[in-house]
Amino acid sequence: MSAADPEWPRLLRDYEAAIAEFDGASRAVTALLTDHSETDNNFRALLAAEERARDRVVLARMRLINLWRDGFELPAPPPITASLHDR
Repeated sequence: MSAADPEWPRLLRDYEAAIAEFDGASRAVTALLTDHSETDNNFRALLAAEERARDRVVLARMRLINLWRDGFELPAPPPITASLHDR
């Protein structure tokens, strides 16, 4: 992964948009929970929307982590200069 990877900025924007969508859906569900005048159908529809938004967050995060993991290289370990017996 590098900052120059053309896919990185798009995936990050998708992830941020998914988080915002989930936040909005969660707030709507919370508001509906406090308003007992809504019907079960409205509640079920909002729960389904929140579930879809949550799934978008998870998938976007997985794509970002996979992109990062694909390009990530661990640095070489430092050379060992002394054995455990020398301590």
